[in-house]
This record gives sequence, C-alpha cells and structure tokens, in this order.
Amino acid sequence: MAKIGAHSFLWIDRWTTEKGDYAIRIAAETGFDLIEIPLLRPDEFDAKAHRKTIQAAGIEATASLGLPDRFHMTTNPEGAKQFLTTALQKLRDAGGSYLCGCIA
Repeated sequence: MAKIGAHSFLWIDRWTTEKGDYAIRIAAETGFDLIEIPLLRPDEFDAKAHRKTIQAAGIEATASLGLPDRFHMTTNPEGAKQFLTTALQKLRDAGGSYLCGCIA
C-alpha cells in the first residue's frame, strides 16, 4: 500500500531539534505515514534524538536537500559526494533510508 507523507515545512519554518520533533509528532497525529526532513545542514542534525521521536510517533522519515553552492556537483564533486554521504549517514542514523531532491 502506498504511504502518504508531508514535508516538515508545513508546520515549521526551519529545522531545529525542538521544531523537528514537533513536526514529527504533528505529522503522525495528523495521520501521515512519513515525514520529509530538510537535511540542509546535516552536521547540525541530531539523528539520535530524532530517531527516538520518529519511533515513538510510529511513522517513517525521508529527507531532502539542495546542495550548498560550495558543494556544487560540477565545481566540487568530491565536496558534493562528502556532503551527500554525511546526509545519508545522518538519515540512516535517524532511521530513514530515502534521500531525495539532491539538486545542484
């Protein structure tokens, strides 16, 4: 069966640990199966804390991002690869497995 999700920016203006946890909880309370997390700053993402909230809410997580200018694929492919690898690791640590929207 298809799963229905929503982007966290429906409920919050930016991702912080506190706001992110709120968005996770409200997405579950609203009846969504998953939440899309903006992993715009993977180094600041508290995967361990969010994993607990995601599990407690009983939903799944995906993530999306846009690459910062300094990690543009054509001008800094190694930096882009490292940024994406970090984002994937953080998402995995939070319990998610699908990273989308990796533009630039």
